[in-house]
Amino acid sequence: MNDYKNYFIEHEKLRNRIISICMLFHQEDPELYPDICIEDIIFNFNNKNILTVYNINTIQEDIYCYIDIQWLDEDNETIIRDVLEQKKKREDYQLFRSNKK
Repeated sequence: MNDYKNYFIEHEKLRNRIISICMLFHQEDPELYPDICIEDIIFNFNNKNILTVYNINTIQEDIYCYIDIQWLDEDNETIIRDVLEQKKKREDYQLFRSNKK
């Protein structure tokens, strides 16, 4: 029975870390990562290195984000820096595309 208990304790820790990462995503890039209800988050591991986080409170299950499993152990500042770098790249690309027209 203790094996099951430990499994669920570890699962809860993992879920909480995933939620905190999703909240960082939303905090730093709300345009790409809209607010999401914590109870609506489910996640799936691809058995390689990616967690897919789903928002189940939509008409169809929407993918909210992908989380590389290495981020589970990263500090929040590193994650924020990466999110902001990706946001800047996306904005630069959008600006480039709009100037090209």
